[in-house]
Amino acid sequence: MGAQLAGLLRATSAVVGAAGALRGLQHYAALPANAEVPLRFGIFDEVSWSVASKHSFLLYPATCVAVGLGPLLSRSGPSSLTPPAWVRDRATFDLIAGVARDATQLLTSALLLAITEQAPAIAAKRQNSLQPAGLTLGFLAVLGSLWGGSVAAAWKWAS
Repeated sequence: MGAQLAGLLRATSAVVGAAGALRGLQHYAALPANAEVPLRFGIFDEVSWSVASKHSFLLYPATCVAVGLGPLLSRSGPSSLTPPAWVRDRATFDLIAGVARDATQLLTSALLLAITEQAPAIAAKRQNSLQPAGLTLGFLAVLGSLWGGSVAAAWKWAS
């Protein structure tokens, strides 16, 4: 069951990453040459740094591809790293860690897709921050819950 879930997460991450890359390339073609592209956002979704170059927007589709396809290109299976001393069932630990890794990449791909969709509107001054409000904090909360739940699951079933 865990292996199927990990495969589904990897495939979904690849689809989301590919969608982000394609949408990013579409947006890039429509950006004006002097667009000020937001490249860093604060914890409250505000733009904290931008670059006055249309070409800097290409970082979004490239990152979508890298994060989205990363799980498909990486080696899956048992980790070569030494697990913590409390781990007794290495296979279960590796399964939980792998699902957590793949879910993290899917969540990150989804956030990148949301940013890729909204960056052109921010560059055109049609919006001034990421929407909906709390997107970044929500992402961090879900990520923290995922990691905390993974540690709890590994502690319960792999120790």
